[in-house]
Amino acid sequence: MASRHRSDISFEDLTLLARFVRALDKVFINSCSPVFELGEYDMLLPLWVLTGNGWEVSTYRAFTLEAIGLSRIGMLQVCRDYMRVQAIDVLDVLYKLSMVAVIPGTQVGVKPLFRQPFVGIPREYVDWPEAATMMKHVKAGFIIEKRRSMGNFR
Repeated sequence: MASRHRSDISFEDLTLLARFVRALDKVFINSCSPVFELGEYDMLLPLWVLTGNGWEVSTYRAFTLEAIGLSRIGMLQVCRDYMRVQAIDVLDVLYKLSMVAVIPGTQVGVKPLFRQPFVGIPREYVDWPEAATMMKHVKAGFIIEKRRSMGNFR
């Protein structure tokens, strides 16, 4: 079974995405969530086009969307320890669905790179009145679209 619009996105891909969304709420590292709230963020996302060879990236375009950040170690622990899958498999699904930002300067036809630095508020401190003072700099992490990563697919 494929998705409604994209025949290259399988039922297994969507199941993996659903497991990832659930894992983001469940995983804590040393009693802290590996998820960071970034607010409105300029994300470079792939635009896909159907060609004779299937779905291919036509270009990368900047979008300003609500985003979350996930530290590199957090991604590994969510995928490897909680979900028992390879992080590259999850990143592949996020990339196919245009949910994970690529680094600026990425060219079409070149393997995309996803790890980039960001500054965000750890999820458990977002509702605190002094949340702005809790900002943390992450040297290598993944920037992911917030709406769909929280399970809102409509």
